[in-house]
Amino acid sequence: MPVQVIIGGGPPVPPEADHIAFEEAVYEAFIPKSGSTMLSVKAKAYDENGKAVPAAMTYSLAAPVPGISINSATGVITITDQAAEGVYTIEAEHGVFTDTAELTLSAVSASELDPFSGTTTVEAASGNVYSIGLFARFMSRYNGSEITLAYTASVFSVASINANSGVTITQNTPGLIKFIPEVEVSDGTVEILTLQATRSDSGDISMSYGI
Repeated sequence: MPVQVIIGGGPPVPPEADHIAFEEAVYEAFIPKSGSTMLSVKAKAYDENGKAVPAAMTYSLAAPVPGISINSATGVITITDQAAEGVYTIEAEHGVFTDTAELTLSAVSASELDPFSGTTTVEAASGNVYSIGLFARFMSRYNGSEITLAYTASVFSVASINANSGVTITQNTPGLIKFIPEVEVSDGTVEILTLQATRSDSGDISMSYGI
């Protein structure tokens, strides 16, 4: 009767970490006009061959900073309107291994928020229904900021609003729509809202928008 010989036993031992590193050397974010916004940072562990291995990280700020906090387990950074512009150091730790990255904070100004600061003109004929799309570039600049869209409710009636994924409508009353985007697009153009509206008379109508 043949004899089966089993060498070794138990589950395979996972490879050990040789070093850790943040995915980015520099993270950038904008200070919201009001309230708070969030940014996620991440570090990974690597073995001696440079292959990523599972490892739990502990995140922290190198020094306490007013208006900035970080979740030690997830690496999610919360930035409030009390934060100041500057460059700050964030740290990751796994066992004896550590790594650092920079967090650069900038203030958001109206000029930087173009095109979400100004007016747009809608040409409308009486009784017609129009679909109006709002688009923006560099959406990471707007994340966490409440944007206001104002229009003349007496002649322009918004029947419905379709908010794209990552956009939260905070107010929808005649003449005023407010929303907060959380859209992960650092470059390029993305549609934010689509409005279905009816004009009660003919001519042009201006819609103003901004933070």
